[in-house]
Amino acid sequence: RNRAVNNRGVSVSPSKETNYDVELNDATGSTAMDDANAKSRRDNNSVPTIQLVLSILALSAFILYTVVYGSVAVNDPPIQTHNGPSVDNYTGPFIGAHYRLTSPPCSLTAVLFDSEVFQYTSKPTHFLWTTGLESFVQHVVGINDDGHVIDDSNVCLTIQTSQCPIVSSLDDKKDEEGTGYYEEMLGNLIFERLGSNAQKFAKTGRIRVQFLDDEFYREGPCKKWKKPTNFISSNLYYEREFIDGVDSDHILIFEEQALWCRKFELDKWKDFAYVGAPWTAGSGYIRDEWSKIANIGAEYEKSWGDEDGGKGVFKELVVDEIPLVGSDRLTLINRTWIKRAINICPQKQLAQLPQDVVSKKECVATGRPEAEIYFGCVLNGIRAPIPSTFEASLFSAKFYWPDKLIKDEEENSLNKAIVLKHFGNDGVNALQRVRDGKPEVESNPILVPISVQTKHMKINTCPHI
Repeated sequence: RNRAVNNRGVSVSPSKETNYDVELNDATGSTAMDDANAKSRRDNNSVPTIQLVLSILALSAFILYTVVYGSVAVNDPPIQTHNGPSVDNYTGPFIGAHYRLTSPPCSLTAVLFDSEVFQYTSKPTHFLWTTGLESFVQHVVGINDDGHVIDDSNVCLTIQTSQCPIVSSLDDKKDEEGTGYYEEMLGNLIFERLGSNAQKFAKTGRIRVQFLDDEFYREGPCKKWKKPTNFISSNLYYEREFIDGVDSDHILIFEEQALWCRKFELDKWKDFAYVGAPWTAGSGYIRDEWSKIANIGAEYEKSWGDEDGGKGVFKELVVDEIPLVGSDRLTLINRTWIKRAINICPQKQLAQLPQDVVSKKECVATGRPEAEIYFGCVLNGIRAPIPSTFEASLFSAKFYWPDKLIKDEEENSLNKAIVLKHFGNDGVNALQRVRDGKPEVESNPILVPISVQTKHMKINTCPHI
């Protein structure tokens, strides 16, 4: 495998001491054999014939190394902003084991998104280590009856965080940015904090650490960030941060307070462009927010609506206050649909499209709207497949339990079909108990969703199912 050093760093393993002497020299790009040759040339006491023989042997060894292990990159040009990592140029860092880049690709790429992951490693009892990631492995990755991680689920996890906290905490900066030293250090700290199930998952080689460039995504230098709005609104995020031929088209984004309570099955959600907890602002909030950010040609907006020339989808959204779905802190997105939305109606400050391209768009969003407002409106406008409010509530709870979103009898058969699809007959029985008016406790709903945003719902454990 090509071991070219790039700005993605080096491979890591738990409890493994770093030995940069056996790798490429990070400062010069030279190999250990090159250094040996240089040393022999400086030895004035060597006989010229011996020097010649040693040089021939060194050259032969170098050629053999190159043939066996691939070409050695010397003074590689910096990776351009539009080029993302690929199987050929990604070298790490990974937690637990060497990442399996080629076979098989990720069936689902999950993203733990938080700038403060390094700070959490100093807190062994933090929710992320004791509960959050353990529940993720149990319900998203999968644990078999013997207590082993289901290896062939092919779920991958990338921990996207900031380099600033770890760099600022070290007085002795042993390596320059880009060598992989900080990523490897953080990877080992994370591995030590993982619970038993998460460590088993890490040993399959499907967790990696990535430092995101705060300034590139207009977040500001070394700011704390938890909301991914600035990142996922950028067209380049999907090219820079995911590995071609490895990462899935579906990206499951979650924060450190996410709790997984039921089995997540991608096949039951993969037809949607954008899935997340529903929310209803009411009092014209969506209409007011959209009117602040939208810059849409009148005729173009009509073309998104009904054939009779009415406002169609946008009338429903901004006048009738159809609730939106898709809290950005715990959401499933389809990269193809999201990039389509960005290209059709880019967010002017964040899309990172050429300005001459943006200036010609019939639809442009200004300001920095929340992702659920921006993507909720645009994806609905371009007729992307979005789940109903009730179905989205089965995916995640941020403001409402599914119990609260069951309305009238006319929706009963549809709701029943949706619950049967996701939760089977047990879910249908729970739905019927809700319909029968069984008393509910706010923190213990009858219909429990797949995931919960614990900070907003004010719980730390899953309700009883």
